Amino acid sequence: MNLSQNDLMIVQSPLVGFTGDTQNPEGVVSLPVTIEEEPCQVTIFVSFFVIKMPPTYNVILDHPFQAALKALVSIPYLNMKFLTSRGMGVAKGEALPVTFTSGKSYLANIQTMIGQVIQKLRNALLGMFSLSG
Repeated sequence: MNLSQNDLMIVQSPLVGFTGDTQNPEGVVSLPVTIEEEPCQVTIFVSFFVIKMPPTYNVILDHPFQAALKALVSIPYLNMKFLTSRGMGVAKGEALPVTFTSGKSYLANIQTMIGQVIQKLRNALLGMFSLSG
């Protein structure tokens, strides 16, 4: 995408993380996001906070994103339905094979599964949002 520091809008308030830690964003950039493929696809502009930190999460798409798409998310079916000018679009996820180790606790197995999901999302989004500068 070859965005530079000049493409960012300055933000003065810090963001609070999941663990209560705070980060000062470098800024905010508004980017077009296209969901799915023709004929049932939709493109909307989404504002992203840019933060310098290790890439545990590259992008978190939350309720404002879903509201802008008028989306319905089904976690059990790993899909998201949304309205387009040509009908209903569906973005489908992919179930990841997870091996539960009998010697591990339930929590450790769940943490492994979450780690695998985060890694898959991270890999999928790496090519979409690369900032330079």
